[in-house]
Amino acid sequence: MQLKKIFHEYQGLIVSIGILIVCGLGLLLGVVPLIQKTIDLNTESRTLSAEVDLLNNKVSVLQSIDENAMRSDLQTLLSAVPSDKSLSTILGTLDGLTSKTGVSSENFSLSKPGSLATESAKRLSADEQAVGSNILPFTVSLTGTLDQMRGFLATSVSVRRLFRIRTFDVSFLKAGTESANMVSAHVAMDAFYSPLPSAIGSVSEPLTALTSTDTDLIAKVAAMQPLVQTSSVTFPPPTAGAGKADPFSL
Repeated sequence: MQLKKIFHEYQGLIVSIGILIVCGLGLLLGVVPLIQKTIDLNTESRTLSAEVDLLNNKVSVLQSIDENAMRSDLQTLLSAVPSDKSLSTILGTLDGLTSKTGVSSENFSLSKPGSLATESAKRLSADEQAVGSNILPFTVSLTGTLDQMRGFLATSVSVRRLFRIRTFDVSFLKAGTESANMVSAHVAMDAFYSPLPSAIGSVSEPLTALTSTDTDLIAKVAAMQPLVQTSSVTFPPPTAGAGKADPFSL
């Protein structure tokens, strides 16, 4: 009787509390998950929209590229900085330099020959990280007139197979001999090589077109005189077969 009296007295309040509880449960179990789902869908939509924009930009960049011109530019750059040590091009370029300038080459030695194969996994030194490629130091001993030696030093840094002069020692031959006007030089130089990447970037990575700085650099390298012919690089075929022109088509 006491419970009935209390229920009868607070019936309106109890009903209101019950309605609030039901509404709260409906809000927690229905409205809140729906709002969270809407937020997730909106986030996913923005992500997909950004990916579509990125892919459209990549398609636009790829369509603007002349494949034959790009291959030719790559071959030009590889003739300056090969993908391996390419000792044959170093020796050939030195032979071309001596023939062009008139100096005589006596000794040639590599400072750190290492393996002749590509060392793509080798840790780069601070100097190599600064120039952005692997460095192959070597030394060469030369004899010639002072003008010939000056011509060798000037020409060696402007040929297609890129060289860098680190140090050089010039000795004048003793006066009173037949070779009094001749000098000998011990030149320490660097050649460069940079292995091709073993994997391409993922689809989600952006692709940018060549800048004016890039094209100017390619033109500068192409204008350099190649003293030795380099073999062309054969590019592997796609591993996944031919792709669709439109990746969103059925």
